[in-house]
Amino acid sequence: MSLEEFKTRSAGGELLIILDNLVLKVDNFASSHPGGKFVIQHNAGRDISKFFFGGYSLENYPGAKGHNHSNFARMIANDLAIANLQMDIPVSTNIVRLNNEKCHNVNKSTKTFFLEADSVV
Repeated sequence: MSLEEFKTRSAGGELLIILDNLVLKVDNFASSHPGGKFVIQHNAGRDISKFFFGGYSLENYPGAKGHNHSNFARMIANDLAIANLQMDIPVSTNIVRLNNEKCHNVNKSTKTFFLEADSVV
């Protein structure tokens, strides 16, 4: 599914969300979501990956923590998938080289690397 189709269908009232590159249809799941129907409805039409993997929380107060979903939750998400999200992202390939003269050891276990652009393919 293209991003445009996702946006159009979401604007048309379908409860669709993106998790990684999967489009999930969550109409029938919203009322079963352990965090409540509101969480699903509030995030319809969005990429929820940052919430799913615990990086963010809907709450906006100090100490609010995100929820890291279980493998079982991921299996449910996979069952709700209706499409892969197809995004046309322009890609350029940069050839880089390591400049050893500008690399240095920070401590015993950490080293910095300095990469320089060589050319664009």
